[in-house]
Amino acid sequence: LEARLRRWTASGRGESPPALRDNFDLMVAYLDRQRPAEVIARYEKLPPTARPLPPYVLQTAAAAYLQLHRPERARDLLRQALRRQADDFDMQLALVYALVESEAFPEALSLVDHLAATQPAWLGAGPAAYRKENPRRLQADSGAALVRAYADQLGAAQRRLERLSDQAPHNPRLRADRAYVYLWRGWPRRALEEFRIALDIAPGQLSARAGSSRALMARGDYRHGQALLRALRAAYPEAPETRDLARNWKIHNMRQLRLETGYSDSSGTAEGGENLDLDAWLYSRPQRYRYRGFVHSHLASAKFPEGSADYRRLGVGLEYRRADLELISELSRDLDDSINAGLSLHGRWQNDHWRLAAGYDSYSDDIPLRGRLNEDLDGWGLQLDLGYAFHESRRLDMGLRYLDFSDGNRRRSIQGDAFQRLINHPHYKLDGTLGIYTSRNDRDNAPYFNPRRDLSVDLALINEWLQYRRYERSLRHRLAVGLGRYDQRGFGGGATWLLRYELQWNPCDRLELILGLSRAHRIYDGEGEDINRIHLNLDWRF
Repeated sequence: LEARLRRWTASGRGESPPALRDNFDLMVAYLDRQRPAEVIARYEKLPPTARPLPPYVLQTAAAAYLQLHRPERARDLLRQALRRQADDFDMQLALVYALVESEAFPEALSLVDHLAATQPAWLGAGPAAYRKENPRRLQADSGAALVRAYADQLGAAQRRLERLSDQAPHNPRLRADRAYVYLWRGWPRRALEEFRIALDIAPGQLSARAGSSRALMARGDYRHGQALLRALRAAYPEAPETRDLARNWKIHNMRQLRLETGYSDSSGTAEGGENLDLDAWLYSRPQRYRYRGFVHSHLASAKFPEGSADYRRLGVGLEYRRADLELISELSRDLDDSINAGLSLHGRWQNDHWRLAAGYDSYSDDIPLRGRLNEDLDGWGLQLDLGYAFHESRRLDMGLRYLDFSDGNRRRSIQGDAFQRLINHPHYKLDGTLGIYTSRNDRDNAPYFNPRRDLSVDLALINEWLQYRRYERSLRHRLAVGLGRYDQRGFGGGATWLLRYELQWNPCDRLELILGLSRAHRIYDGEGEDINRIHLNLDWRF
């Protein structure tokens, strides 16, 4: 086709009807070869004599624009084509996905539901033996389920796809779509089973092969996940699924910097004034799939009536990951002449629902700063956490902590948390959390806040607005409002509250920044304190 077009141009007939037909055919061929940039280059150079363009040419250009992340342009071309070919099913379905990528979810849902409602379930007339299923109805029904998944209505999408897949158990595409929803719900092992069934039915199915790689990596089996990616690169090097997987794998293998820092000031003395805390982790690139070295810096300082406290430590560690398991070890010391070497060991195991974590710190950072200031305290700690995630919108967690102070005090605490998504729309979410905490300490009259026994109950509502999203770029706002009750033996109790605002910015798929402001009211030994805080979190792959 390229050679024919060169000959048409050389002969002066580059705008003749046969030459235009060759141009159109070449656009289709480029799209089939996953070369969308060349489709657009051809489309944008079409001469005025080519207008009006046939609907299939507009659809080809729209598909290319969509692959190049220009969904609004694709949407406009598809609408233009549908004005001339209003009943074209494929173009209407393509418009649905252009609307999804334009973040126009209500319009996309309305259109895909209309498509499903207007397609007959069966083709032909007469007895059932003479009829066959309508494949377009199945496409529309599965599309309606997937659009709900893209709109974060994962429960509704799961129910629809399970019903469709149970009716057609040997359809590999339905199996793969169902598996992707399982993966997005946080169930990579369950998803992997579905992907394997799909591949047993159709071994070359691209969606299931790419999904299997994603599921393996989600559960920490990076070696086998990369092996599948290599096979995809050999078989489908230009496919969007392959390119997306390759991009994710490249980011996974980068260095990582995590930063959590905050500054607060309190109206009382228990929290301390001018309170600064910082934790920073710098990770190496993963080695041999399972290992990452890291450097960890921990800084904390605050002012109390009796003086200023400063605590600084530096650690080096190793992270080990394999399927379902993560182990972390760290050696640390003070950044002064005292050294105070410490060892921490932490491990976590999880499956699709359960999570079990345990840890030991020989020199714990949880010792209160005021205790370090007044009595040069240190201590060691143990922790045990158990969690159950029903799905992405509901989970329960419980944690046990034991802290042994060098002054003979022993602190035992239990915390339980429940999370439930209450409202779930593509651009707005409302989450509810319930937290219960109780602790017991052995020492009386400690020079730091050390309740003999206490109990707190907190309820919070967290509003999240998605202000902007363009593929991997996004901007979110969160506003949390919390109320609670705190009771301390010997001092009674009272109401507590929290107001927090956060701005989360993802300028690309390698960087996340969270900036937050909060004001809280807490009670210490019967006295209320108002605490103002600002925090900044960073997660950067480079």
